[in-house]
Amino acid sequence: SCVVQCVINEDFSFNLNPCQPLNVNFSTTATTYDAIKWLFGDGAEVTNQPNPSHTYTAAGNYNVRMIITVGTCSDTLTKSIRVGAVFEDIIITPDTTICPGVPKQLRTRPSLSFCWFPTTYLDNPNSPNPRTSTPNDITYYFTAQTTGVNLIVNGDFESGNTGFTSQYSYTPNNTIEGEYYVGTNAQNWNVAMSNCGDHTSGSGNMLLVNGTPAADVRVWTQTITVMPNTNYAFSTWISALWPPNPAQLKFSINGKDLGSTITASLPTCTWTQFYTVWNSGSNTTATISIVNKNTFIQGNDFALDDISFAPLFIEQDSVRIRVDRPSVQTIPDTTICPGNPVQLSASGAASYVWTPAADLSSSTISNPVASPATNRRYIVTGTSASGCTASDTVKINVSAPQSLSLLRDTAICPGTSLQLNVPGGSGYQWLPAGNLSNPGISNPIATPTQSIQYSVSLRDANNCTVRDTINVAVRPKAVFYAMPDTTVCEGVQVRLRAGGGDNYLWSPGTSLNNPLSPNPTFTPTSSTIVSVNITENTCNTDTTIHVALTIAATAGPDIDCQNPTSQLTATGGMSYTWSPSTGLDNPIS
Repeated sequence: SCVVQCVINEDFSFNLNPCQPLNVNFSTTATTYDAIKWLFGDGAEVTNQPNPSHTYTAAGNYNVRMIITVGTCSDTLTKSIRVGAVFEDIIITPDTTICPGVPKQLRTRPSLSFCWFPTTYLDNPNSPNPRTSTPNDITYYFTAQTTGVNLIVNGDFESGNTGFTSQYSYTPNNTIEGEYYVGTNAQNWNVAMSNCGDHTSGSGNMLLVNGTPAADVRVWTQTITVMPNTNYAFSTWISALWPPNPAQLKFSINGKDLGSTITASLPTCTWTQFYTVWNSGSNTTATISIVNKNTFIQGNDFALDDISFAPLFIEQDSVRIRVDRPSVQTIPDTTICPGNPVQLSASGAASYVWTPAADLSSSTISNPVASPATNRRYIVTGTSASGCTASDTVKINVSAPQSLSLLRDTAICPGTSLQLNVPGGSGYQWLPAGNLSNPGISNPIATPTQSIQYSVSLRDANNCTVRDTINVAVRPKAVFYAMPDTTVCEGVQVRLRAGGGDNYLWSPGTSLNNPLSPNPTFTPTSSTIVSVNITENTCNTDTTIHVALTIAATAGPDIDCQNPTSQLTATGGMSYTWSPSTGLDNPIS
């Protein structure tokens, strides 16, 4: 057999997958052929597949050929396609720092289809504007089919019934099939239709259509200028206006149907976008149409809006999400001495707040001074430059003062010593140091000469200074006394006197009514010396005092004319001396 070149007038379309930018799905418009062959431009080829899928190994421009054979007739269609994504600014959200647990909304520019990678921590990867709650730093890549400038004139119909042609009849009041209208409310055009608003704003114009049962009638047509070998996206938004038999539409370019059938979505007033990709090949103009394929009379009522025909690109962008985790640290738990301040400090953030603020020199600096009177737990919350917060805590324990077991205040006897003692601790210091054997030990010996107060300071187990005092009284020296030497009358009772002690013993004990009394009575018969021993019980001191008791001398009668001589007599003494001695026979008798 012999195959000859001829014109079969078929076309093919392809679909670029943003999730797999190197994968392309092809589809032919041909329905009747004997053979079909695809040459993908990278050396790979397949046969007898009307809708092949091919994955390229690298991005680039490829000349794809579709060869169709019908009988002895063969036709080849070649298109240059761009495979792969290019980096463009299609993510609106800039690289961002977030706080842990705080989601971030990602925003992108409009696209026909898209793919996020990775999808980890995205609340809805099928949304162009998902929210991420990533706990870690992450980079998201957004690959999308985007379009350039829309080449359609009056695609949103805001200019009214202009810029396009239709094989339907234009009428402001719908009564039969095969009519259309540009308006804002379908129910105003036909009372049986739903009260739907347009897609653009909800209150603008749209193309309202009561479909005809005749197939392949062009609902909307416009001719535009195109660039050769360029990918274009042909899209429209469609909404059903009455439930029965939703519209069945097709895109058509230069008389050739493209893509899959467009079915209006239910329920009514639900806007859905449909699009297909077309490569211009060698064409410089394109007559693009939306064609009705539904042949049912009942129903088939729909609206079109925001028709677009624009260059198509596969573009990619990335956004870096950094999770700011400030690490706020303060000092370790600390024990302080009563009345002593402690310097707190915090690091790891830009600003700080301490709570509670009580007993702090400042609650809004990194290093306040704390002076708590009792145990207290402080929480410091740090805020980073990104506004993220973290906290740390520190417990300040106020040491309980050590109880010193000093001797009670005491009294000592003059000339005696006292051993002071304070158990436990270190670094002793006794004051005043005078009369102490060693003021730097726990148990010095004190020999004060007068009453005094000693103070001691030491460092306890928590290295806190503890102080206490002890009063040491030096007892006054005992003052013993007894009556002075005394002249007494012989045989006349006399009261002796002594004092200053606790115990008394007079001697000799004869002629005393009570030798143990401080004030006994004594009846002398001759001059004598009595002694008293006095003792005091506190300091055990004593003394003996001698008291001379002299019997008063008695002379004889006076000499006068009646008595030329007289015998002088004196008693009560032990020895005698008379004066003057003149006229005395013995002045010492």
